Amino acid sequence: MNVLHVISGIDKINGGPTVALLGLVRAQKNAGIDAPLIPRVVPRVIAAFARPEALIDAADFRDAGIETTLVGPVSRLIRGYHSSLHASLTKQIQTADVVHIHAVWEPIQIIAARVAKKMNKPYVLTPHGMLGDWAMSRRPMVKRMLGVLGADSLINKATRLHATTTIEQAQLLRRFPQGSVVLEPNGLDTSEFQVLPPRGFLRDRFAALKQSKILLHLGRVSEQKGLHVLLPAIASLGPDFAEWTLVIVGPDGGAYEQARRREARELGIADRVIFAGPIFGADRIAALRDADLFALASHQENFAIAVLEAMAAGLAVLVSDNVMLHPTITQARAGGVSPLSVEAVSRELVRWMKDKSLREEAGQRGRQLAMTEFDWNNIAIRWARYYAEIVLE
Repeated sequence: MNVLHVISGIDKINGGPTVALLGLVRAQKNAGIDAPLIPRVVPRVIAAFARPEALIDAADFRDAGIETTLVGPVSRLIRGYHSSLHASLTKQIQTADVVHIHAVWEPIQIIAARVAKKMNKPYVLTPHGMLGDWAMSRRPMVKRMLGVLGADSLINKATRLHATTTIEQAQLLRRFPQGSVVLEPNGLDTSEFQVLPPRGFLRDRFAALKQSKILLHLGRVSEQKGLHVLLPAIASLGPDFAEWTLVIVGPDGGAYEQARRREARELGIADRVIFAGPIFGADRIAALRDADLFALASHQENFAIAVLEAMAAGLAVLVSDNVMLHPTITQARAGGVSPLSVEAVSRELVRWMKDKSLREEAGQRGRQLAMTEFDWNNIAIRWARYYAEIVLE
């Protein structure tokens, strides 16, 4: 069964959607090889690109044996558009049994849906949180315009919508009550986490961390991630927690990052905040391993792969209640969940920072959960069955 994955970008700076897609297609390529009753999936990827770095990052897909087509560089004036998108998608969709579209608001997704419907090919839409309540509240006029131009049709005509958590599923069904929603989490390549590296990666890289406890943020440096809440929460803790340093791992956040750097100086905590830049591959696991607590105070996360990776690395995790994975964290007692306010985040930070045994026990429980329940290989097998089901409809 040939499955074509369509996405607007696969360079690493895109964060979660790229990480999730790479994990899924790697697992799909191998799923069912030794299990004759599992439908065999041959995944392919077509992506638009704007940054030349995508041409380098495509090697991750090709090294995994995934046929990968890139179209671009796309227009910045007409966001995400390229004149060859329609022809490239038509060629790729012709030989696909199922089209799996990732994300929502760019021309590649809209055109892929139109071509798939014209060819009578079923398609799955994974919105990657872009249809969540907070995301839909951002730039509503632009989204209404894009809806008229084709995004509404992309969503409403999907054979299946894909939710990664029960909270995302509920939001999708409330917004699109006629939709058929597959509930399936994102996952991990658990082999990356079987043997964890020794501690010391971040402390060796940054001399200021030698005698520090590390609170780690891993993800894009953007408004969505809530650093403008986390920083004042840290500043409010007082001298009893002066041994803690916030390490922010993620690509340059532009104007938002510059504003946070200024904010750290104004709050008097600039010497306790390190902007470490992006860290990928095995080094990201080493960074997680070296931390003492993980924090993500987001306005919205439909899943948050970084949280799952932190758990797999044995870290207790502290998240806002806008991280839709939070019921799983609470049920597993793998960390803390807080409303998204400075006061609430501050209280939760105090609880976890002051109690090493609480952190260690939660980290052990989280690691066990992540390694047993979120293996990409098992998720890929279930996806093969979903695809087979919609092909037969």
